[in-house]
Amino acid sequence: MAIIAILAAIAIPNLLDAQMRAKVSRASNDLRVIAMALEAYRLDAGDYPPHRGPGAEGHGEKEDVHVLNGHGEPRNFGFRTIPLRLSTPVAYITASALPDPFKTGAVDTSGLPYVSGDPTDLAYVYHNIYQYAILQMSPDFFPDDFTEDYGHWRLASLGPGGLYGGFGTSDRGWLYDPTNGLRSRGMIVRTQLDISGGRLQRPDEE
Repeated sequence: MAIIAILAAIAIPNLLDAQMRAKVSRASNDLRVIAMALEAYRLDAGDYPPHRGPGAEGHGEKEDVHVLNGHGEPRNFGFRTIPLRLSTPVAYITASALPDPFKTGAVDTSGLPYVSGDPTDLAYVYHNIYQYAILQMSPDFFPDDFTEDYGHWRLASLGPGGLYGGFGTSDRGWLYDPTNGLRSRGMIVRTQLDISGGRLQRPDEE
């Protein structure tokens, strides 16, 4: 029995680590697939799809359906998920509900769980940066030069920490880095300009 217990103590952590690595790999690959879908959409439509949810103070282009999340609240932050128009009427991806493997069991910044009854709430995060910087926000909050770091869009998985973190802090703690630990905090990010989000910075810093 002692030998079995020792073997289990060795095998179980290794199994859990392997499962976590598989989730990280899946998320990174899914973001790559979504990025390809966004570029294909732009070729057909002439622009990238707007992100989901209401515009700032009611202004700015938005998705015309499902402005509220499954809790009946306006979509914001991690609830701004893959645009429905990527899957209908033309299927650039098979489903806008492509789930982020790290959202199940996680909650957003206000404590709302992503498991809400609306499967699209579990999808990956998508933000249209041009929409933020040009159409919706004031220059003091979201300057035009954000597009120089992000391009026109950014995608994110919550990562192993299961947390939506603010983009653009100088310590880059919002970026997942496995060298900090397999289960460390930070989002898995892909932008139009960078497959890992590593070039992002605060707009007031060099």
